[in-house]
Amino acid sequence: MAGYEKIFAARPADELVDRESEMARLVAQSMSGTGMLLLATPGAGASELLRQTYDRLFQAQQKVIPFYFRVRKTFRSADELAESFLNDFLHQLIAFRRREPALVRTAVGLDELHELSLSVSGIWIDRMLDLARGGPVGRDFVRSCFGAPVRAAMHGASSFVMIDDAHEIFAIENGRSIFDELTNVLAGGNSSFVLSGRRRQLYGILDGPRIELNDLDFDKAGKLVQTLSVAAGVVVSEQSRDLVATQLSGNPVLTNLLISEASNSGRSLQGFTDVENVYADSIFGGSIAARFDALLSSACNVGFSQPRILNSLSEIQNSDEGRMPIELWTRRLQMKSGEADRLLRRLHEAEFVRVTATHVEIMSENIVVNDYIQARCRLASADSRASVFGDSLTSFIKRAPELLARHYRANASIGVREILGAFDGRNVATLLLDYGEFREEFKAVADADVLKAAGDSEKLTLPRIFFTTSASSFYRPLDQIAEAERSAIALGFEARDDDAHGEIVWIAAEIDSKLEASRDTTEFWCERLETAANACGFAEYKIWLIAPEGFSADALEILKGRNAYGSSRRQTDLLRRVLDAPSRSSDDLARNEYELVIPMDDSDAEMIAAHAVEEIARRHDLDAKSINQIKTALVEACINASEHSLSPDRKIYQRFRVENDRVVLTVSNRGLRLASNAAEEPNEGRRGWGLKLMRRLMDEVSIEDVDDGTRIVMTKFLPVAAAIAN
Repeated sequence: MAGYEKIFAARPADELVDRESEMARLVAQSMSGTGMLLLATPGAGASELLRQTYDRLFQAQQKVIPFYFRVRKTFRSADELAESFLNDFLHQLIAFRRREPALVRTAVGLDELHELSLSVSGIWIDRMLDLARGGPVGRDFVRSCFGAPVRAAMHGASSFVMIDDAHEIFAIENGRSIFDELTNVLAGGNSSFVLSGRRRQLYGILDGPRIELNDLDFDKAGKLVQTLSVAAGVVVSEQSRDLVATQLSGNPVLTNLLISEASNSGRSLQGFTDVENVYADSIFGGSIAARFDALLSSACNVGFSQPRILNSLSEIQNSDEGRMPIELWTRRLQMKSGEADRLLRRLHEAEFVRVTATHVEIMSENIVVNDYIQARCRLASADSRASVFGDSLTSFIKRAPELLARHYRANASIGVREILGAFDGRNVATLLLDYGEFREEFKAVADADVLKAAGDSEKLTLPRIFFTTSASSFYRPLDQIAEAERSAIALGFEARDDDAHGEIVWIAAEIDSKLEASRDTTEFWCERLETAANACGFAEYKIWLIAPEGFSADALEILKGRNAYGSSRRQTDLLRRVLDAPSRSSDDLARNEYELVIPMDDSDAEMIAAHAVEEIARRHDLDAKSINQIKTALVEACINASEHSLSPDRKIYQRFRVENDRVVLTVSNRGLRLASNAAEEPNEGRRGWGLKLMRRLMDEVSIEDVDDGTRIVMTKFLPVAAAIAN
């Protein structure tokens, strides 16, 4: 994508972080002759993904005409929508055939468009132009406009129709009928098309493949923060980058708004206080507030009182359970049932709330939505805006380290949901769940011997689990004592022959304890989980506690008395291996990744680094030949960094990562960039062939320009035996 001219895209292609697989699917869809749904979390960047896909298809190929059409909120009728659809299609069709990207977004009238089309058109384009000139006349106007891509395809001009914000069609009078007409015309003509919009509104509305576009995970969100900050000229520290990624939940649109807010006001994001100052400004009257104002206004466009709605949402936020019966909520707003249903549906689709069959629930996991609601409510009732802003800013700053601490704890969790989800009626050794049995016989035994003994020991039949979620999703008070990733509820059926259809619920929690968990700690957790089970009305349930070092003898008595299981972290890791449960994201990668920083001016630094890498490689059972090649390549990379970078801090940063089938070595430095001069390697002495030597020794070598220096990434693929061993 590098070097493509922006046509519809708002940002350069290299700033679209972690959407490569989705774009690849869209490109493949462009020649499918079928329809697809793109279901997006609000703010996940679906619009930009479609626009980037358009730019790529426009400039990288000439077989398929890309057509991007956004359904605007201002459309009030089917005729208005269809007329705009046809006009946009004609603009983009002629621009593509003339290979003139600038024409796509130029305000060109139909007469001028006709003149531009003379060199590339046929009579069929003239007829579509006549239809556009005539305007909404006749019963078939809407269908004829929607059929423009189908008509073009009949004349050898296949197109890929990308409908953005397709959910807005339902806001038009008879919206469902219009939506059905559009999809029927496109599908009936075997057109390639994608309908993009809010996931809660479009889910299940079209048979066929779908892409689910969610917020970015922590690592990708951090990369996005870094990328956007560099592009905007905003200085951001690693700690602030992580805070933004966590606080905004990896939402691309909100991240972009926050970075833009900092850039426009000339502020840096070097510390937590800097981040929260910019964030508070944006929440109380900046771009983030404007975004949520627009979303709320759209949800309430049937004349409901926004202050009253916000107050009701705030009341749910502050309740113990984080939810309210729909009937009570309707009475509080003094609405009729039908009006309340429409409002709830709109708020649910915009993901301000979560609506179940009986309750309205706040989106407690969405920090920004909750901050926005509180800010609006407090401003509406306060005498002084400054005092509200100051109090909120103070709370944001105090919360910042707590957010990151919570993230770090969650990231270090064992992934209890993944393990529960892998139960599947399997028979496993009780010693893998019962710490009492494990403590007496296997605590000092090697893992291999424990697994061997597990094959011959007493077995337990696990239930068949069909649904898992965080425990706080069922019982919100648990959110006060356990992160969502460290507690889970699993619904299933007993897999025993004598009770094949008996319903059972497992409630699991990972608890903290430096030593074996004590009696008091175990009793505390059992009581909390039993309270949750009773509050949720679970008739049959099993409690499972997991502590890093297991449980004391007194604690085991508590577990036995409550018919609960207690396991150590080591037992759980072994159980995961037996069940072949998925690992937590990047667990193995983090374990097998090492970093080293060496000074350039120490004459022995290169050899120190080489020895360190050798020790790491031996720990992972790499063969001697590969180790020597990696060491030599590392030394050459260090020499290049020292001699050619003019580094201001005189340091070389190294990262060594062992994956299942490869070793990846990264060497980076600040200073002059090497990539632009890589082809002009000096030809003097041994060091003149450093880059060539690295390429000979390693399987892959890439030299990358970074913000302030150079990064060399070298990959060595492991022999089959070594890959299996790791």
